[in-house]
Amino acid sequence: MITSSISSIFSYKNPDDAKELVAKLSGTDKENRKWIAREVQNIDLQYYEKLLSDEVVVKYFGVERPWTNEKIRNRLKIWENRYNEGHPHGAFTIFDDQNKFIGYIVAGQGDEKGVSELAYVLSCEYWNKGIGQSVLSKIVEEWGPEVRRIGLGEGFENLDKQYQVIQKKFQCFDGEILKRFYATARPINISSWRILEKVGFESAKSDVENAEDPIDFNVKGFDLPLLDYCSQLESFIEELYKKQEIKVDKRYFMVNENDKIYTFSRMLDGRTRFHYEKEIN
Repeated sequence: MITSSISSIFSYKNPDDAKELVAKLSGTDKENRKWIAREVQNIDLQYYEKLLSDEVVVKYFGVERPWTNEKIRNRLKIWENRYNEGHPHGAFTIFDDQNKFIGYIVAGQGDEKGVSELAYVLSCEYWNKGIGQSVLSKIVEEWGPEVRRIGLGEGFENLDKQYQVIQKKFQCFDGEILKRFYATARPINISSWRILEKVGFESAKSDVENAEDPIDFNVKGFDLPLLDYCSQLESFIEELYKKQEIKVDKRYFMVNENDKIYTFSRMLDGRTRFHYEKEIN
């Protein structure tokens, strides 16, 4: 089928109606092995079912327990429908250069206007190979700016009716142009939040309850268990909640011994999350 390209990343199978969007990205891991990512498709279901039923893989992701097949099918259908309708926010399925499934990354719609929430999951055999950072970098440095550019209508020779339709399709972040990325990570999932920081994410600054008075992690006020540093952070946050110093689903600043700011929350289901964001240039 002939597609109509609108950029190096995006093209349409049905350009007249700006539907059936095709998206492609590629890069290399830290050993220079190539990966390829494309828009999620129905044929990917078998890969996602296997990946998201793996207890080791999902331990630090989302609800931190295996997904049901029904939930996986429903989620893939949402992402697939967005591409079919011509919108860019959804999942990329990632393969190696031998067409072996690696995992996926989601650049979806966030809870705020103009915000895309990022999350990614890789098969265990591809951990610690630099793929997560490489894929995330491509999303942040190429996909995001391109989505924003098209949403603004920049680079189009003329804004005729067809390009106006395309431009509208890319203003899909609660009806607005993409302006910011958002992501969360458990404190004990150190590799995840370090990757976010390496690609330019900073602790989220929006909706923070104690912006003028960060909680000092050094003034703990109780004996921490003999755990690694990141586990201590989670234990500290849980103790704050038990002592009613923080509330559920509220964001707070915490400063560590090096004066580094973390934005964190304790969620209703007991999970602890760091919150990160990055503006799109």
